[in-house]
Amino acid sequence: MYPQHQAVLSLFRAQVWLAPAPIAVTDAATWIDGLRRHHVEPDRDARRARVVDILTQAAAAEGCDPVAHDALLEEVVDLVEWPIGVVGTFDADLLELPPRLLVTSMRVHQRYFPLHRNGVLTNRFVVVANNPFADVGVVAEGNARVLRARFYDARFFLREDLAKPLAAHAEKLESMRWIKGLGTMAERGERLATLGGQLASSFGADAETVQAAARLAKADLGTQMVGEFPELQGHVGRLYAARQGVAEAAAVAIEEHYLPRFASDATAATPAGRALAAAERLDVLVGCFGVGLEPKGGGDPQGLRRAALGLVHTLLAASWRGDLDGLFQAAVGVYHQHATGRPGFEGWTTGVESGSADPAGLGSRLAVFTLARFKAWQVDLGRSADLVDAVLAGSNRDLVDLAARLDAFAGFAGTSSFATILQTFKRVMNILDQAEA
Repeated sequence: MYPQHQAVLSLFRAQVWLAPAPIAVTDAATWIDGLRRHHVEPDRDARRARVVDILTQAAAAEGCDPVAHDALLEEVVDLVEWPIGVVGTFDADLLELPPRLLVTSMRVHQRYFPLHRNGVLTNRFVVVANNPFADVGVVAEGNARVLRARFYDARFFLREDLAKPLAAHAEKLESMRWIKGLGTMAERGERLATLGGQLASSFGADAETVQAAARLAKADLGTQMVGEFPELQGHVGRLYAARQGVAEAAAVAIEEHYLPRFASDATAATPAGRALAAAERLDVLVGCFGVGLEPKGGGDPQGLRRAALGLVHTLLAASWRGDLDGLFQAAVGVYHQHATGRPGFEGWTTGVESGSADPAGLGSRLAVFTLARFKAWQVDLGRSADLVDAVLAGSNRDLVDLAARLDAFAGFAGTSSFATILQTFKRVMNILDQAEA
């Protein structure tokens, strides 16, 4: 919606609910002043400051920690016109549920701000409402009632899910198709276990731990909890695995294999988590490129650019030393091993005689694609595209080495002598271009 349309809609709402009398508009100043007199704040910065003040005062009054100013704040600022704050509560016994589940439900589903005390979640939350004349008690109770219903549903799902092993939930993956031509989620888990086991030692991880995590990595997709709260996939798997006696390192890797979820997200912190996170992204890229789903133009429905950048961040965080081509060729070999002869994989194109054959150059193409994401990321960080291109011009495809070279080159390029040396090399290259031998 265009800003002018939003302003007109806001004016209409103000007239209908809070100021039913007509508002005469003769010029821009009258329009803005009229909106404010009738409980619509058109200035986003002023509205944001008011919401921040509401959250600050509410947290202080409850003796709680300050509320973080993050994406939810920016969203709520655009959902209200004349914000007021209301503090609500829910039953304290519901705090026995996993904290992240409670927080996710409040923030994602209801746009409430949970309150913490000394870093521990409380049973209080702040609602930024939009009616300055509302009965605060009624607003608080209404919002709490909605929240309690979701939490009691979550507690039911938790008990039902934990009544059987996580591996039993994984059986549902056999009927879950992933992407057309790339099999089921169960078959994907098999590939992750094979590839993750192969990569484990290079990440300093135990192969059996990585394989155990891989076999359960997608199991929580079959749970009622993730069905209701899809944002918790991975986290639910980790919680259930830990409660059912799975080794801690494997349980943590189940959650960490989804990291990073976006460009600025944290990467996996454990060796097993990093190995499985790398396998996850290699499998996505090899599979999708194999069936012709490369991103074109601005379109990227499978999130392959994000997957490639996630692989870059994971390899750098783990200080993984090796060649990208070889890494992708290993993934191609695993895909070939698992896809050959199985129904549903007919569209996947790779070697036809050997699990390591790659006549179409799929591994090399993916290495080039991934290095392009590395370049885009570095340029976004403020590095010159020319500097990045210079570092990538060689045949070296070891990301750790490339990143170190780029850091060194960028530092050198900032010195006073760089321009003189660059000019000297240009002259040498021009002379060599004209030489016959």
